[in-house]
Amino acid sequence: MAVAAANADKSYIVLCCRCDRPVIVYDDWTDRDVGCPHCSSVMKVPHRPADGVTVRAKLPSGGGHRLFRFACGRCRSLLEAHTGMSYTRAQCPSCGARFEVPGIDPETGLTPARVEIEDDGENPMPLHAYGASGGLAPRIVNLSNGQSLIECPQCRMMNPVDTNACTSCHTPFTLEGAQRVSNIDGAALAAALGADMLGLIAVGSFFAWPLAIGGMLAIGLGWFAYRRFAGSLIAAMAVVGMVFGLVSIAGGVVSLFGLGR
Repeated sequence: MAVAAANADKSYIVLCCRCDRPVIVYDDWTDRDVGCPHCSSVMKVPHRPADGVTVRAKLPSGGGHRLFRFACGRCRSLLEAHTGMSYTRAQCPSCGARFEVPGIDPETGLTPARVEIEDDGENPMPLHAYGASGGLAPRIVNLSNGQSLIECPQCRMMNPVDTNACTSCHTPFTLEGAQRVSNIDGAALAAALGADMLGLIAVGSFFAWPLAIGGMLAIGLGWFAYRRFAGSLIAAMAVVGMVFGLVSIAGGVVSLFGLGR
């Protein structure tokens, strides 16, 4: 209890210079660069204020410490460090890869284009679109037989570890996959709109049975759009088009065989 009370007497609170959240510091940390536990940025601890008012920490200075950013060599998440951390071992908070923090080139002021990670037996991960999104990130699942799969965060489908997008719902796992899905999105939207228009026109098959052919096309286009974006607004539009198509086919049968007479 006495030790805890003594430590409490030596501590005081400052506000992070970047996120403005309170951080507990100690008297012997004065003028030292420390990391914020909330945002991981570096700040310089100010002197304890005489009036007890909470003060804002200073930007890191002295000792040549300079903030810089670099990409993880595995998941490519953007990380931040300062020059005081250069050439020390660290771990990526997104994928767990271990590496040596790079240094800044004194001539160009740039960091290396790629940071080499330690060989930890894990498979290289694709460039995830959700690399730093916590629970929204695709999860790598290692099976007992040594096989690795990617679990889709949307539909929970298991996919090959080197795939760019979910094979079921087409949720992108990588930037390349996101670009591909964007292209598919345009095609699916056009198909869903076409299904709605054709299906609506084909409902007139109750009076002219050949219009039911448009209904069949509406069902085909609607199915194309639905299979790519099940559960989305595009899928709902596709379902409407397919319903119109089914109604038109029923109308064509009634019109052709005169069942309504």
